[in-house]
Amino acid sequence: TAVGQAFQLADDLLDVDGDAGKVGKATGKDDVAGKATHVASLGVERARARLAKLEEQAIEALKPFGPKAESLIEAARFVTRRRH
Repeated sequence: TAVGQAFQLADDLLDVDGDAGKVGKATGKDDVAGKATHVASLGVERARARLAKLEEQAIEALKPFGPKAESLIEAARFVTRRRH
């Protein structure tokens, strides 16, 4: 799903440029471990663009539900915009 992919991508981005104090865990571990992440393959800017697109897709999927989906839309925004 878009939200699941967005969560992982946001986590990968936080590992690259997040503040360890705010994130609550060490950052930079993925690069040191040589992990194949979306950020490693796309680069930071393209990964951020992909994250924005995933947020857009999640919100579009929820629009047919109208106001009842507002809390889910806010959850999707939280996942994509989180800083910790």
